[in-house]
Amino acid sequence: MNTALKEWASVVAALGTGLQIVLRRRGGIVETKRGVTLLHPEFLLFPTFEHQHAASLKPQFQQLFSPPGGDGIPIEFLARVTAIFPAPDSINASHLWNAHFFAMRRDYRPDLPLSRILLRVYRPAHPCSLPNRSSHAGCQT
Repeated sequence: MNTALKEWASVVAALGTGLQIVLRRRGGIVETKRGVTLLHPEFLLFPTFEHQHAASLKPQFQQLFSPPGGDGIPIEFLARVTAIFPAPDSINASHLWNAHFFAMRRDYRPDLPLSRILLRVYRPAHPCSLPNRSSHAGCQT
């Protein structure tokens, strides 16, 4: 597999342990004028620390936040999309984001609706670690 989706490391940890089973996206996989479009229904989860803040998580999930460390980027999970639904306008228990961060994300681009992407997450038989390179920095790579 050579397709990966960048996601907050804390969300990747929650997906990997079953604490969360959905992603909320306006884009990031492919953003079009209609919202989220999937080019790949399966992808590796690439944990990132870009834009991630413990203060953006619900208090009970803040322990999942950890600063970057080590020499590599752990690729420990594979995700398979099972469904895509419109996201409700209110926060609920299906995501780690707190109400303040959710409202900020919801209000950022009201012309593009938020979607909930239901995932089934697997641990590959052979997880790996990628070298930490400057080309991996940023929201998109």
